[in-house]
Amino acid sequence: YTMDLIYQTLYKLRVECGFNGYIHVKAIPGADPVLIEKSGFLADRMSINLELPTADSLIKLAPYKSRTTILKPMRQIQNGISNQSLLLSDSNHKQPLSTRTNQVKRFVPAGQSTQMIIGATPENDFQIMSVAESLYQKFSLKRVFYSAFVNVTQNSDLPSLPGGPPFLREHRLYQADWLLRYYHFSVDELLSENNPNFNIYLDPKCDWALRHLEFFPIEINRASYQTLLRVPGIGTKSASRIVKARRNARLDFADLKKIGVVLKRALYFITCSGKMMYTTKMDEN
Repeated sequence: YTMDLIYQTLYKLRVECGFNGYIHVKAIPGADPVLIEKSGFLADRMSINLELPTADSLIKLAPYKSRTTILKPMRQIQNGISNQSLLLSDSNHKQPLSTRTNQVKRFVPAGQSTQMIIGATPENDFQIMSVAESLYQKFSLKRVFYSAFVNVTQNSDLPSLPGGPPFLREHRLYQADWLLRYYHFSVDELLSENNPNFNIYLDPKCDWALRHLEFFPIEINRASYQTLLRVPGIGTKSASRIVKARRNARLDFADLKKIGVVLKRALYFITCSGKMMYTTKMDEN
């Protein structure tokens, strides 16, 4: 019933009111697949919230939801996006070059996402990130969102969280998620069963670097793009700029600062022409 109201609202916005702006629709687990499909052709992005990382936590706090009712429509949306991509590709190839367009009605063109509540149940960061990694790999999600638990109702079944909502933990999970999606890290590199939670003092990338000092320092003028991405203080844009700039000249620390490298973080892990910015002896401690 709720999904039917969502579809009717979407139809009114898109067709009757002519609204062409961005619309993100929350699909309802267990909804009629036909309604999900119809809504997908009217929305830009769709999401079905996983809510909690494990099936046991769902049974305890959200018994009206199950892994099956959540993952089934998630798979439907993934298949719809995939089939749409194949259709558009095939359609474009069959048309003359001068008439190729994307006028075919798109199904969820901005992809799908999901959300997990953090801190209401006892899962550690390793479990949470493993679930996220699996969703990215198996369901082609665009984003996994992490929401720090806030106990609004003071229900006895929920944790009291005397330290308040775990916003720092949420922040660390987002940082790690970024490393999975753009920096070619895997969860097993960041965490393990023996080290299941992120460092509260260091971001996940810096924490990884300090635990793997055997890889550093790296030479800026020779390191591959993938290796540059592993250096704290070097992002995707600055790594690309380094690779491009060093084709014409050898780079020094002043050049790196102009490029956008955060030297106060990177200087411990890099050399320029074989020299460190400052003579620094380092160990993990």
